[in-house]
This record gives sequence, C-alpha cells and structure tokens, in this order.
Amino acid sequence: MTVFQNSLGVWVLHDGSNYRYFQSEQEARQAMAAMNVSEQPLEIELAQTIVGVLLPRLRELYKAIIALQVDWNDEQFQAALATAATNGTLLAGFPAAVWADWGQAFLYIQQQLDAEVAALGGKTARQILTQRYVAEVAA
Repeated sequence: MTVFQNSLGVWVLHDGSNYRYFQSEQEARQAMAAMNVSEQPLEIELAQTIVGVLLPRLRELYKAIIALQVDWNDEQFQAALATAATNGTLLAGFPAAVWADWGQAFLYIQQQLDAEVAALGGKTARQILTQRYVAEVAA
C-alpha cells in the first residue's frame, strides 16, 4: 500500500488495485493503518490459512517424505542399519528399533495419503493436498 499526493494536491491511498482519496495525508495514513489491522471475514482468513500456509507446508513435508524414502533405500544406509540391528549398536545415536518405527510410520503416512477416500469421491488425500488452488475472481 502506498500513500501519495497527486498533481491536484489530493492525498491518495493505493492498495494495489484500488485508489481512495483523502483531504489530508493524516487521513490517508490512518485509513492505511486501519486496512492493515482490520480483520478479514472468517472465510477469507480460513482460505488464506489453508491455501497460503497449510497446503504449502504439507506439500513440502510430502516432498521431504518422498526424498527420505529415496535416501532410506540407499544400500549403504540399509547396510549400516542392518549392522546396527545385528550388533545392537546405535545408528546416529538411535537404536535400530527406533529406526524401524520411523520407517514404518513414514510408510503408513504414505499409504494413508495414497488410499482412496470415499468421502472425497474416491480421491486420495495426496491428490487434495498437492493440488494447486487458485481463487476465482468475480467479474
């Protein structure tokens, strides 16, 4: 948002798409401050949180789990894990049983994300979470 004085001496508040006009700079700056602290309707706040925060974070976590799976299947890692399990030693400070639990938990998450959900019309949670959602603007 910007506040400026136009060539006619009128103070203007531009919010990126709309212009509002004021008699003084103080009025324009107070309006800008009010716009910055005003609350949004709940549906706008929820949509912004879902599309702007949650879904991007979940996508990043999903990508991290997929990358983890690739690394997890690395032959050297699997050999080190097998050695730790056989010898009862720690691997990076954790017992083999903990590594096994982590591996099973990550597999379970992936299976659940890829399972068809009747309540979603047969879509998977992964499909819903990885889809890009662009708000439609009323003409």
